[in-house]
Amino acid sequence: MIGTIGTNPVGKELELAKEIVPNLKTVGLIYNPGEANSEFEAKVIKEAAAKLGITVEEQSVANSGEVLQAAEALAQKKVQAFVKIGDYATIQGFASIAKVGLKNKIPVFSVDADDINLPGTLATLGWSYYDDGVAAGQLAVKVLKGESPAKMAFLPLTKIVIRLNETTAKAIGLTIPEATLKSANEVIK
Repeated sequence: MIGTIGTNPVGKELELAKEIVPNLKTVGLIYNPGEANSEFEAKVIKEAAAKLGITVEEQSVANSGEVLQAAEALAQKKVQAFVKIGDYATIQGFASIAKVGLKNKIPVFSVDADDINLPGTLATLGWSYYDDGVAAGQLAVKVLKGESPAKMAFLPLTKIVIRLNETTAKAIGLTIPEATLKSANEVIK
């Protein structure tokens, strides 16, 4: 097997959240503990949160149909932000999280770049899918030229893309720091 590999940069997602919301103490995390990838990333984000002095309020779901109710439950617990990991249930139901965040003026952060287009998503920080595709293509070229895939290592993803939504920031009453705006790859106005 050959390809690219990378765990979602959930620690950096939390750092971005703390940069935008400096007094951040609690985040809401919705995920399906039945998915091995989700369980792993939930562990990673909890460890990163502990280092930043952030408490993770968890709400488990079995499928995307339970995401809205889970988001509403976390909003009632007064979480200060929602964060997303690589979880299939929340990928499918993420619009519900963004909707609850917007309604309750709770910042919503994601590791999937395209989530920035959903009303209510404040920021995304994730791997560059374009660069991932280029790297995978370079590996394919090596194989087509005769290199054995058995001798090739997986390429780690390295380039992170940050996207911010100022419209959402205004709607929830937040001001994104100027330095954060300047560090973004894209700012939606």
